Amino acid sequence: MTNFLIICLALISLSNAYAAEIQYKDVRQDLNGVDIPCLTIEGKIEYGDYRKLQNLINQNPELFAIAGAHIALDSNGGDFVEALKIGALIKSMPTWIMVQNKCASSCFFLYVAGAFRHTGLAGQLGVHRPFFDARYFRKLNTRQAEIQQKKLFHEASKYLEDSSVPNSLQEVVFNTPSTYVKWLNPDQTRLLGMMSPSFWELALARCQLKDVSEIKSQTEHTEWIIKLRDCSNKLMDDERQRVISEAIEASKRNKSSVAIELLSAR
Repeated sequence: MTNFLIICLALISLSNAYAAEIQYKDVRQDLNGVDIPCLTIEGKIEYGDYRKLQNLINQNPELFAIAGAHIALDSNGGDFVEALKIGALIKSMPTWIMVQNKCASSCFFLYVAGAFRHTGLAGQLGVHRPFFDARYFRKLNTRQAEIQQKKLFHEASKYLEDSSVPNSLQEVVFNTPSTYVKWLNPDQTRLLGMMSPSFWELALARCQLKDVSEIKSQTEHTEWIIKLRDCSNKLMDDERQRVISEAIEASKRNKSSVAIELLSAR
């Protein structure tokens, strides 16, 4: 699993500082030597990126059904509301999430949305308390800004709770000023786990996998990884197809398929 993630991540270029690039890139999964596409999200997350992702789905739903299972991130964050919409889409289907270079600010909310998540050998996760893009706030008065900020914190807290982010890390997020990035150390990153708790339990139950503690050799570890990969891919198929269909229909109606308040006064 680790080798596959490293190879996927190695193919991502440095982040675009001005706008997120959402595209497919071919990668090699060295466990079986088969080339597969990986969906990459690079650069600053901006308003319209969720729509950009919807358009990518519309162009080739069949390709997204494959590539959407593996998402690699390289972003210093950006529009928090847009990140929540993209994250909710990711969270609605079992997905591999990988980090190349850095994933900070609102990008962190994409990372924790994955059923599988991995930072590779050099990936870094950075956090701070969420804040609105200026376009959401510039026309508000003091009272309106206070109300919207409380809504923002409520949505962020609920999102992290639903993503099974430990309370200790949630405290780090909300206690770090928005003007500063707190880079998580390896121990803090490990608290997030390689797999979301819900999908972990589902995989153990449905895939009939032995507990990791029972693995005694590298050969058994490799066999466990292959079985987990093959079985989880089957589990992912139905959910991905459902999400794709919903996203396409929502795009046709020019609405988000994500049930989330935009928290803005546009």
